[in-house]
Amino acid sequence: MRLWLSIVIEDSPNANTKNFKPNPLPNLDCNIICGNSLIDEFEGVQLIKRSKLLNNADDGEYQTSLLQNEVDTRIADLIRVQKNLFHETNHARKEEFRKYIRDIYDSIVVEQLGKNSALAKKYKLAASKKSLPFILWQLYFPTVFKDNGGFDIIVGNPPYGAKISPEDKKIYKKNFLCTKTISGKQKGSTDTFALFIEKSFNLCNKGGVVNLIVPMSVTSSDSMTALHNLLEKNCEVIKISSYSERPKQIFAATCFPVSIISFAKTLTPNEKIFTTKLMRRTENNNLRTIIKNLSFVESKNLKLPGRYPRIGTKIQLEIMKKIFSF
Repeated sequence: MRLWLSIVIEDSPNANTKNFKPNPLPNLDCNIICGNSLIDEFEGVQLIKRSKLLNNADDGEYQTSLLQNEVDTRIADLIRVQKNLFHETNHARKEEFRKYIRDIYDSIVVEQLGKNSALAKKYKLAASKKSLPFILWQLYFPTVFKDNGGFDIIVGNPPYGAKISPEDKKIYKKNFLCTKTISGKQKGSTDTFALFIEKSFNLCNKGGVVNLIVPMSVTSSDSMTALHNLLEKNCEVIKISSYSERPKQIFAATCFPVSIISFAKTLTPNEKIFTTKLMRRTENNNLRTIIKNLSFVESKNLKLPGRYPRIGTKIQLEIMKKIFSF
């Protein structure tokens, strides 16, 4: 509904013209997917193939690859039909397009499940539900990945500390670098916000930008070292602003400190980390004013394992430099 309203607003400047006719609202079916966006496998079968990271890849490091050549013909067909559905106004035709799209999804996935008919039947039942147990990003958004290599921008407020089933935790620990603990080098985390940061990184194209609101523990926990290592190997600039929950909550529904982490996926080693002081909201200022007046300092040389300094003024920077010099 919000997307539709935004489209109507974009049309509204023309509403004053004498012969104004609003454009038909597009069909957003293929643009909105509900499901577990951290999982791209079913019953232990990997549905999207993976490739190694391009930069400084250690054993086990990967990002999701594009769809493989053997399904390119169907992907081209899928893109065509999705575009047709987006602009179609005839109800019967819309249903035809939706069915055709679902059939393409099923044919590609069932092919990857092999000749296991029982598993294929189980998959189709799961795929028919309103909330999917997986999201196959490259399949559901083929134009984004085939033509663009991933998303240009990802913004979000991912779930924090969500309950994870033992089965899903096994999948996350197998597939996400931010969960990996390496003795003497790094400690990992299965907190859902860390998983979403890594997932967002993987879904971006080279040069794509991520902005996520997450708990402030992203700046101050040993368990973040695995995530920090991943980002610092592949993001030239990282920016983090941090916000207290007192004296007034920074966001209406958030009752604990949060940070906004922002980075571009350059696939080159990190050169700069920008941070702010701990921002506080009072009764006399609003969020817009706080964001507008953010002040960042470059504090890469003051970071510790799993910890980014929450400083944003020259005085704080000089004090920290003196402390680090001892």
